[in-house]
Amino acid sequence: MSRCFRSARSYTRDLKVSSCLSTLLVLVWCIGCAAPVSPHHAATLSVYYATTRAVASNPTTPEKAFAATTAEQRYVRYGRARVEITSSGSRIVSFDPDVEAGTGLQRGKFNEELRSQIGLRHPLIVYIHGYNNTFAAAAHRAAIFASELQPDAARSPAIYSWPSASKLFAYAKDEESALLNQENIRRFLTGIHDDDVTTPVILIGHSLGARAMTYGLRDIFLFRAGAGIHAIDPRRPMFAHLVLLEADVNRLYFRDNLLRAAALCGHITLYVSSRDRALEASTFVHGGYGRLGENPPHREDALLGSILSAQIAKKIDIIDASAVRSDLFGHAYDQPVLFEDLRGIIRGKSLAEREHHTLEKDPATGLYHLLPAPRA
Repeated sequence: MSRCFRSARSYTRDLKVSSCLSTLLVLVWCIGCAAPVSPHHAATLSVYYATTRAVASNPTTPEKAFAATTAEQRYVRYGRARVEITSSGSRIVSFDPDVEAGTGLQRGKFNEELRSQIGLRHPLIVYIHGYNNTFAAAAHRAAIFASELQPDAARSPAIYSWPSASKLFAYAKDEESALLNQENIRRFLTGIHDDDVTTPVILIGHSLGARAMTYGLRDIFLFRAGAGIHAIDPRRPMFAHLVLLEADVNRLYFRDNLLRAAALCGHITLYVSSRDRALEASTFVHGGYGRLGENPPHREDALLGSILSAQIAKKIDIIDASAVRSDLFGHAYDQPVLFEDLRGIIRGKSLAEREHHTLEKDPATGLYHLLPAPRA
């Protein structure tokens, strides 16, 4: 009888675990795959792209020009995608050079064009997408960010699109794909930088794209250090800003590489949320290792709290975005208040200067919270 009871109890437990796992797998599907926010301004602009995706065979529309597979020998193609933004959404209308007819822009010309539009008051938006994203979704999101941040940002943003498989159960494959693009991301970021001064750039990594971004920055630091380049000076970083949204990054990995990222970026802003169920699923899948964008520091262990109290505290801001309207899984909160807060970052405003407009400070913890909507 006791044996039967234990068997039934074991079966019930296994059933619950199986059900939980199935639910979590569905949640994982949403990591990085949320659709771009509905645009508020109509515009048509160019999105500069670098990608190792293969060109699709006989695409029916420009939206489907690039496949979910990798180009032969991970060849990096450079070019421009023309994106039209309307009140009902966005779409890619054309490519220059034409994707099917040519091989794209030369890397040197690509970098030269990007740098030519950057100004101190108009930084370039550089976006790396997350898991389960198509090329088109990444181009749409970058275009919307650049459009919403006018006139404070350069009009034409740039993306690096690694070949996400864009499939429900391809999370592990996407992780490997992002890792295999590490060296190309390093080259992509290095090409944007002007060696003499800090380049006015806002690097934005979303979800698994935040991990790809930190991979690239880590490699830049190690490459420059290994080459004997002594210009790694935190007082004169390569890039103005690093912004990580809903970061699917191991917290311990980020802590270990924070000094490298801070040496290359003038300022780092992390947006985190206690309502991000997709990142909770990622933590489960990764054996309990917490994700960087998962919880505000006062709800986690001392990891982020120790970062805030370290010498690097002046270069990093951690903002709790839990109150902002998001998707069902809390993993996409690019709303007007986020764009307005990014505008404040571009304009060099501190957390205190953005308080009562886009942010609110918790008097008990000192943590800043992103408001549900901007205040006048």
